[in-house]
Amino acid sequence: MQTLALVQKAADSGVTQAELTRELKLSDSALSQAKARGRLSPTLAGRIAERLGLDPLPWIALAALEAEKKDRTIDGLRRRIVANLRI
Repeated sequence: MQTLALVQKAADSGVTQAELTRELKLSDSALSQAKARGRLSPTLAGRIAERLGLDPLPWIALAALEAEKKDRTIDGLRRRIVANLRI
């Protein structure tokens, strides 16, 4: 999903998955599990955003919406948040 763009953004800026894991004091499998789920948790999204110098609040909100069941209301909120992100 869209929060996984943060992991790609980190990689694009030269930060490896191993470095993120170490710097954020995550378990070795945390990012792999997030990728398998297809989304980051709100906490993890916020922490990675902060590490990249981004405002964590919209990323936390987007991650929370990604965890919800799909419906039109959620999709509308998600679109509004994504429109304001720099992915």
